Amino acid sequence: NIQSTNWQTMRFKPPPPNSNIGWRVEFRPMEVQLSDFENAAYTVFIVLLTRVILTYGLSFVIPISKVDENMKTAHNKDAVLNDKFYFRKEIFTDCTPEEFTKCMPECCSESKCQTKTEDQCQLMSIDEIINGSADFPGMIPLINQYLNSMEDMDLDVDTRCTISNYLNLISHRASGKSETTARWMRTFVLHHQDYKQDSVVSDRINYDLMQACIDRSKCCMSATKTNLTIPEALIKSENYLNKKNPFTYTNTMREDMVNGE
Repeated sequence: NIQSTNWQTMRFKPPPPNSNIGWRVEFRPMEVQLSDFENAAYTVFIVLLTRVILTYGLSFVIPISKVDENMKTAHNKDAVLNDKFYFRKEIFTDCTPEEFTKCMPECCSESKCQTKTEDQCQLMSIDEIINGSADFPGMIPLINQYLNSMEDMDLDVDTRCTISNYLNLISHRASGKSETTARWMRTFVLHHQDYKQDSVVSDRINYDLMQACIDRSKCCMSATKTNLTIPEALIKSENYLNKKNPFTYTNTMREDMVNGE
């Protein structure tokens, strides 16, 4: 049944009964973080990335077999720093605006874009995928290019700074400048006074780790002073996107996103 198709990193979400909402795709690979700031950062990153894909007509399609290999690799310890993952290297399509491709001269040419999907994958580090390299633009630079191009958005300075703080967290974790939650937990256990370097995590260590997680989750990071609420800011973004691509993004999809459905 296609309506129940469920892969490890995405899921087709069918339209609700008696609704004009179209098919949607859930983005599923991320885990809930310990703090509101971290969760907000990952959420904003994904929302902005979807706008970049729609605005610039990008394609990240790779064979599902490569996705399965990536999921296996992701289970390795410190895979974010030490391993490489299959990712599409030629992301521009015929729908990508010419003025945008000029900003990324090292990426896709027309001849490359017409190659088979299987031949468009290569192994990249998470740092290369997120922050870019000489041969790949990177998610963060793409998002920044999108934000810089939104002249009609009237994005206030404080909101832009807030977004920058969120993107910096993603960027730093990808590059290793900041620890992932998994690495932070492992480091906590390794340096606990009761740990005997024997792979045994005692009740005391577990208790202290959970308490440390609670303390971290209650740490209030004030990233913005803006009075602009997220739904209102999102509506501004969608209005801009509708002007750019009126046939690829509908108001019903926008309302669905704003309402959290």
